[in-house]
Amino acid sequence: MVAATRPSAESALNSGVTMSDKEKKKLVNDAIGSQNFNYTQYSAKKYMIIAIGIVLCVVFFFLDVVFSSTYIDPAVIIDNLLHPGRDDIMHIIVFDIKIPVGLMALICGASFGFAGAIMQTMLNNPLASPYTLGISAGAGSEPLWRWSPVWEAWQF
Repeated sequence: MVAATRPSAESALNSGVTMSDKEKKKLVNDAIGSQNFNYTQYSAKKYMIIAIGIVLCVVFFFLDVVFSSTYIDPAVIIDNLLHPGRDDIMHIIVFDIKIPVGLMALICGASFGFAGAIMQTMLNNPLASPYTLGISAGAGSEPLWRWSPVWEAWQF
């Protein structure tokens, strides 16, 4: 008796044999090793995590504007956001100092996270750090260069 061999998912999908969507899904699930893998639930979880992260960024940005170096009542900040164009001191503090500083903090944090993700991807190492490529050593050597007599000679 000859044992029936089961074709691989790739050869079955590329063989030109017509298969129903259910059979294709079963072959793909068998290939990845999961019988109950539901991609829609997986992607919904990813989108939920992204949405929660965005909401947390907005909340912490607002808290930064309220509680940074000088406390300003949240009602005053909301009033200034809803009625721009005034010349009072609170409007100047909120729009010229607190909001730009908070936005720069968000941009810098996102940039550091993006740089870390790129470094981990390029090195194919989830534990990659700035010490791996010598970035920290280069940043630490910069003050030595600035304090050296050579820097004084090369200044324009």
